[in-house]
Formats: sequence, C-alpha cells, structure tokens
Amino acid sequence: MDYRRTAYKRRWWTDINRAGTLARAFIFDPDRVEVWVPVRFLLCTTCEGRGSYVNPNLDSNGITPEEMDEWGPDFQENYANGFYNVACGHCKGDKAIPYPIYQEDVQLLKTQGNLEEEEEYDAAWESESMLREMGG
Repeated sequence: MDYRRTAYKRRWWTDINRAGTLARAFIFDPDRVEVWVPVRFLLCTTCEGRGSYVNPNLDSNGITPEEMDEWGPDFQENYANGFYNVACGHCKGDKAIPYPIYQEDVQLLKTQGNLEEEEEYDAAWESESMLREMGG
C-alpha cells in the first residue's frame, strides 16, 4: 500500500500547545489518559518537509510514460506544477512533525503503539542537522 494513504495513522499527537513546546497524546493505562510531552520539531518524514504530495489516488500505482503521453501536455504541466497535490496527511501541511525530546517519552509512546519507528525520526533529525550546518 502507498505510504501516503496511511500517513494520518502516524500522527501520534492530537494537539500542540501555543508555544510549540509540548504535544498532547492519549495513552491507555488501563484507562484513557492525556499526557503532554516535550517535543522538538523535525522535517516531516512523509512529505520530506514540502507540506504536500501528489494525491495518491492519482499516482499510487505509478504513471507510465504511455499514460503521460495519453493524458497530454496540460496534464503533464499540471502534474509538474503541483496542481494535483494534497496536504500531507502526516503533518497536515505544517512541513514539520513533533518528536519527543526525552527517551522515556519515546518508550512510553512506542509501547502504546503510538510512535512509529525511531530510525525514521533519527534520519530526519540527522538530515535537518546537516541542513542547519550548511546554512539552509
């Protein structure tokens, strides 16, 4: 299945405080409990910080060169210019996603099944750090 179709499932947080320093999540212990977790923001791992992507209904199975030719130059231009883009389901167009600062919060969210694989966030954190070092 196309990862863009399930991007919304990777949203472990439900809200961010106004200062952008805490994210709200719900855990079950055994009842539903609200927790506020200190966070840092990383480039979205789904849209790679763009805030949107091509609607997966259009190209999740790929578009062949023959289909591109068949649909014509107007389609090709619109496709290239983002006309068929939709807001990212993971970051909801914000281009960044929160990630817990403290390892104990990471573990808590992972045991609850709320947090995706840590390696993906680590890779995003490394690429963002490299961008900062390069002045981007």
